[in-house]
Amino acid sequence: MERTTIIKTEFGDIVTCNDCGAYAPKGTPLEHYISCVPGEAKKWEEFYEKANELENKVPFITIYLAIAGWKAQLMVWNDEDEELGGFWEPAQVSYWAYPTPEEAECYAKDWAAAEDVEYIKPTNKKEVNNNV
Repeated sequence: MERTTIIKTEFGDIVTCNDCGAYAPKGTPLEHYISCVPGEAKKWEEFYEKANELENKVPFITIYLAIAGWKAQLMVWNDEDEELGGFWEPAQVSYWAYPTPEEAECYAKDWAAAEDVEYIKPTNKKEVNNNV
């Protein structure tokens, strides 16, 4: 998978990083965000592929690394976009951020039990822990 994608716009071509979302006009240097981790896009693709295997696209809870620390989020299937055929989006995010993925996971599992939904771990825990 390429690390960057060229997006054609009415104002000219834009180059964007698949891993961190940084962008710049084509032909100018792309300055990646400080949080950019090579392979991040692939990790999320694998995560959403696993989520897409869920029957009936039922809501689930997972964790992610936010700017303030690790958080839990409730993911729901949005089928309003006919062109895409639907996509996962966060419906609710935990109020508090946790310093470690283990603490966020503990909260996420409790939340999932309270909501009677499944908790799904990020695809590659070793890679996720390296982001801290």
